[in-house]
Amino acid sequence: MEDRRVSATNNVAEREIRPSVVFCKVTGGFRSEWDPSVHAGHRSVTSTARIYPLRTRCSDSMKPATTIPLTCRSAACRMRDSRRRRLKHGR
Repeated sequence: MEDRRVSATNNVAEREIRPSVVFCKVTGGFRSEWDPSVHAGHRSVTSTARIYPLRTRCSDSMKPATTIPLTCRSAACRMRDSRRRRLKHGR
């Protein structure tokens, strides 16, 4: 290897792809054909924004949330339960 600035490992790439792999393992994969591309697009934009931060008013939205608001959690649970009921009853 001639250029010492280039890493000899692919650790950065492995770390970047890990959240997507964990997401698939936890959720059981994607259920529609368009889900993977939406997820990949979102991960690409957010990862790039973390690497090259912009100094704007909206940069606070890129900071990780410490807690999930109760309303969001409740809405997510209601959506999940509704989906389970539909699948259970064949709708």
